[in-house]
Amino acid sequence: MLFLSSCTRNTGLERTYQRAGANRAEQEKVLRHYEGDERKHRAALFLLERMADCYGYDNPRIDSMKQLKYLSSLSGRE
Repeated sequence: MLFLSSCTRNTGLERTYQRAGANRAEQEKVLRHYEGDERKHRAALFLLERMADCYGYDNPRIDSMKQLKYLSSLSGRE
């Protein structure tokens, strides 16, 4: 049973590709670009393998500077 579970485990790069959707081609292009430089290729691979679980939010209320600006504009409305 342990053997079967180890065979089906996705690597970080596979997970990144699965979540990338249409951007997978762009990620593969990055790896191809750095094929001639082993150090840069390994660095790009390292980042791609770990980016599967990374994400960000694009919302002005989350950005602390924009939040402070928003809150300071409300102070005169009370």
